Amino acid sequence: MKTEPAGLLVVLSADKLTSRYCVVEADRLERTFGTIVREARVKAGKTQRQLAEHVKKEDGKAITPQYLNDIEFDRRTPSEFVTRQIAKALDLDADRLMFVGGSLPQDIVKDIIKRGISDEEAKQISELFRRKPSK
Repeated sequence: MKTEPAGLLVVLSADKLTSRYCVVEADRLERTFGTIVREARVKAGKTQRQLAEHVKKEDGKAITPQYLNDIEFDRRTPSEFVTRQIAKALDLDADRLMFVGGSLPQDIVKDIIKRGISDEEAKQISELFRRKPSK
């Protein structure tokens, strides 16, 4: 593997007969909340405007395409309510999406508080969130 200019990563193929390679955008290696949403939206064939029309805020109004753009480029983090709607519209796992976004679903948080957790368990949860993603 070697790094090329312009943020591209060249991955040499294991197929030595043809010496083919594939080029992957470097930022795809770090899949953030926004990149997961953006990739799923594009895969679903929806525009930002189309998806935004189907995602409602807590007040019942649709989110704006600009707000969705901010989410996709990790400039804004939506509420759990909005995250769950985005996940449903794009057929994504809402809990995983929230986790990638750096939060836990409220029902899990409430259950943890209700059960109580030890200092060691709290430390493990914190370490899990702080751990760098494996490549």
